[in-house]
Amino acid sequence: MRIRFKYQTLTFLICIVALLYSWSAKAESPESSVLTALPSKLSTTNNVVFTQNGEVGLVAAYSESDDSNGHYVYSFNSVTGKVLDKFDTQPSGVNPTKLTITSNNVLVIAASASVSDEASIVTVPINSDGSFDNSHQVFINFAVPTSAEDSFLPDDIAVSSNGVYGIYSNKSHIFVFSISTGQVVFQERVGIDLYSPENRLESISYDAVNNRLGVIKQVSGQYYLYVYSLTEEGHLEVKSLITLLRDEIIGFGSKVAFSDNGNKVYVASSNKGFLSCYDVNSASPIARQYIAALADTEVEDAKFLAINIQYNDNSNLVYIQKPGHIQKPGHIQKPGHIQKPGHIQKPGHIAVVSPNLFDVVFDKTYTSSLADVAINLDGLSIFVATDSGELNKVNLADLNEGFQVSFDSLLQLGLNQKTQNLILTHPQGINLINAN
Repeated sequence: MRIRFKYQTLTFLICIVALLYSWSAKAESPESSVLTALPSKLSTTNNVVFTQNGEVGLVAAYSESDDSNGHYVYSFNSVTGKVLDKFDTQPSGVNPTKLTITSNNVLVIAASASVSDEASIVTVPINSDGSFDNSHQVFINFAVPTSAEDSFLPDDIAVSSNGVYGIYSNKSHIFVFSISTGQVVFQERVGIDLYSPENRLESISYDAVNNRLGVIKQVSGQYYLYVYSLTEEGHLEVKSLITLLRDEIIGFGSKVAFSDNGNKVYVASSNKGFLSCYDVNSASPIARQYIAALADTEVEDAKFLAINIQYNDNSNLVYIQKPGHIQKPGHIQKPGHIQKPGHIQKPGHIAVVSPNLFDVVFDKTYTSSLADVAINLDGLSIFVATDSGELNKVNLADLNEGFQVSFDSLLQLGLNQKTQNLILTHPQGINLINAN
């Protein structure tokens, strides 16, 4: 269904957004800025993805303008910002959060189901003109174990490089499902016999290039890293079981990264500040680097302090991000990043390290938590958005800031590697700027 706005309403919304999100340069500024208002509300959980040719961007809305549960996903022209189409996730899914897109342009949407202890996954192909192919939409629901201390629904979904399979963890099992039909083709308990907040799967990380899946499991305060590979039939095969240091805490939602050939895996502790490299075949540590700003001495905080790691094949560097958000049970995600009891913000941090972990190339602590981070394809430019509304570009070649721009609010950012546009999300819309 095409979106048709009344011209008066659209003009009014754009004016509001322009006033709220107009920016002022503190250094060399991007040359162009395009503002697009949406008739829905975005939150910090709503990321941006692009079709494989980079021409179409997609973003979900956490709630609607009347504060009801969000249920729309929007497609837009990634250069002009013009809204192209919208997709309704109801009745199966509401409050859509994380978007993932396959190599053949099938959008995978993570949302909440109509009942509190189920996650809904919706898949829909994206046509070349940015419209949604509603005739091939698929809805899948997964039960998620919850408790009084742990009621959140994971929204990370990995997709295979050929676009055939999706991978989802409900904190006690790993599921592999067909993206085209929704059929579950494989599931693995990963040794979780009785689920609890101290006995659960903490996160999944998938490397489609090397076909490696990293799964962090916690059992009574001890953390383990499982490494799997995905077969052509959609089954997961264990490649390694790595026992992490006994006093290490891996914050819920933390990501691991694999080297260019998939034979090494990198993981960081949220309490000790160690970045460790393990050999996948032997499950033995190869190197370890201490990064002080990653450490958090508060044990309970560290359990919810996610550390994200990426490896870039072009630069051969390891990128470590400490966003600084701690979402403990009781936190409710609302548009505009409204803080509720249980939500804690700490300074965000970025570090860039050589693959052998001997050299720290870049190391910076920011004054506020990080809203989002994007890394250019060549790995030499990092874009950092902070909760205070600052957008920074860091050039690793000379360690200088390419630009710094201030907004009234920032939620997330998406980097279009094809067009070199940055898409910044705000509570009421998106902002497009040139990343060069």
